[in-house]
Amino acid sequence: MPRCFRTTAALLVVGTAALAQRIQFAPPATYPLQNGPTALVLADFTSDGRADLAALNGGSQTVSLRAGKGDGTFGPAATFRTPQNCAAGALVSGDFNGDGNRDLLGVCLFGPEVFVLPGHGDGTFGSPIVTQIPQEAIAGNAISSLVGGVLAGNFTGSGKLDLLLLMAPDYTTVKNNALYLLSGRGDGTFNVPQKVVLGSIGFPVGLATGDFNSDGIADLAVLNVTQTSTNTAGQAQYSESVAIETGDGHGNYSLVTSYAWSGGTYSVQVTDVNGDGIPDLVSDGPVIALGGGGTPNSSVAVYLGMGHGTFQPFFTDAGGSGSVTQYSALVDIANRGRLDLVESQWISGSGGLAVRLSNGNGTFQSPVIVNIYPAATLPVGLATADLNSDGRTDLVFLGEPAGSMTGLLNGGANNSSTALRLYSLLPPGNALVLLNTTGVAPPAPVHVNGASFAPGALAASAIASAFGSNLAPGTASASTTPLPATLGGVSVSVLDSAGVARPAQMLYVSPSQVNYVLPAGLALGTANITISSSAGSTAAQVQIANVSPGLFNVNTLAVGSAVTIHNGAQSYTSLIGGGGTPVPVPVATTGQPTYLVLYGTGIRNHATPVTVTMGGATATATYAGPQGTYAGLDQINIPVPASLAGAGAAEVTLHVDGAVSNTVLVDFQ
Repeated sequence: MPRCFRTTAALLVVGTAALAQRIQFAPPATYPLQNGPTALVLADFTSDGRADLAALNGGSQTVSLRAGKGDGTFGPAATFRTPQNCAAGALVSGDFNGDGNRDLLGVCLFGPEVFVLPGHGDGTFGSPIVTQIPQEAIAGNAISSLVGGVLAGNFTGSGKLDLLLLMAPDYTTVKNNALYLLSGRGDGTFNVPQKVVLGSIGFPVGLATGDFNSDGIADLAVLNVTQTSTNTAGQAQYSESVAIETGDGHGNYSLVTSYAWSGGTYSVQVTDVNGDGIPDLVSDGPVIALGGGGTPNSSVAVYLGMGHGTFQPFFTDAGGSGSVTQYSALVDIANRGRLDLVESQWISGSGGLAVRLSNGNGTFQSPVIVNIYPAATLPVGLATADLNSDGRTDLVFLGEPAGSMTGLLNGGANNSSTALRLYSLLPPGNALVLLNTTGVAPPAPVHVNGASFAPGALAASAIASAFGSNLAPGTASASTTPLPATLGGVSVSVLDSAGVARPAQMLYVSPSQVNYVLPAGLALGTANITISSSAGSTAAQVQIANVSPGLFNVNTLAVGSAVTIHNGAQSYTSLIGGGGTPVPVPVATTGQPTYLVLYGTGIRNHATPVTVTMGGATATATYAGPQGTYAGLDQINIPVPASLAGAGAAEVTLHVDGAVSNTVLVDFQ
């Protein structure tokens, strides 16, 4: 019998599914704000255990408070006034007057005061309590040019919330910057600022706090810049470093060491990014143009904490070309028990949300844009919380129409009145809520026989199918021979029990299904099969056996042909007719027998003759091996016993070296 083949590539079973991203958000819900939103806080101001949304509107000199409903939505806005002529650019929450309710503290950017809006615990606030300061505060947001210059905490051991605040007599050069401690009085006001003595290594531009030496006392990581030279254009050239300053619990600090700081940002975050229980430092945010040559792309740097107040530069990675990270947050956005980096970016005149997935060891993957902001909207703030109690971290960011920012982005406000005029030029913005709809990490894909879809061992040179989610970014079918090793950006690698890795040949890919041909020569035993694509990689273990017989079928009807021979001429009849109905096989009772030609996979490596049970009869295949045209496809030629004449629908099963195939149906006439 010839090894004939009369079917189509549809036998190799394809499927379609919508692209499923690893990180997913519901479409943004929009909540209008007033003029010039500059800062955002998510906290429980209504004492109901739900996160509420407080937005600082620098242009209208107000705070908008929307109560959270606990389902990811917010109620109508209540508005509260900030001090007059205050270009507020920073907002912090905490109990600053000791009444047990959460208050809001604002900083008047380039102004001479800070203020506290005392919370009543019901979502309302009293009139601002103002503390005058002798110099200009430089903590806040002048259209995302300044961040990170204020910290609230118990720095003096009094049990009251104190402030650490960057100030300067004027903001014409970083050489005027200094860090001041404003000890809290416990009534919403603060004592006269005291300059914090820092190590003489530069001028502070940003700070964060954490317990770096495990003594239970808050320490400081202070970002400093130092002028190194002046270029031929007269522009000052700077370098940046981070100083580790240990606290004594009374507001005094001592320099431990400093490190060259990568990325040139105002932002430093303190958290444990590698799971060893020791605080680490992460840089990711607005960039300082240290060389006077414009704003470079954002970059990320990680300094691993070594304990005892020391750190080790560990990881750096540049951001995407043309993208500038304005705000970032370290949260478990992918629900894997790791802190990922979520970045709010300016990208080519609009906004974007990027995610750098954590590798769990203190390094991060390249940024992937997972959600584009509404058209022509720029981010000016970012906050995170679980807004609907589903265990996932949700995002809220402040957005401003991009057109309104024209001419302002590089305006460089340097006093309170200029900043206030700048903010007042901005139209009303929006709070945009993105609910995280990312599910738990999908299970490893299931690899099955590509003909029967039966689980179990697979054989070398056989067709296999993997079923799962996020396996491919789209759908593609192989159209060339030999089959490619990569299809639609997807590849499959098989690492056998002998430690040899080989690529598979690709037949078809979709987000939920990948069909491939296992490599020849695989060692028997446990193999690791890895599917890789732009969305990541996923691996699973399978057992490799000599044979793994499976028969192609359509709704259990055998795929193949019946071959009758008359006077030496062969006549072929498909086993399946139009509409997927069985075609009766005319069984020869005299002369040359009728043959079944069936198609399967995982059969060709058999060591003993392949036998077939058909109804109540048994036959031995005259051929069971490669079909010869299509990779991985096996052909089985079976003489039909005359006893099956008139048997009607009968079950057909292969027996290959002790392994049994799936059962298919053939209609014998």
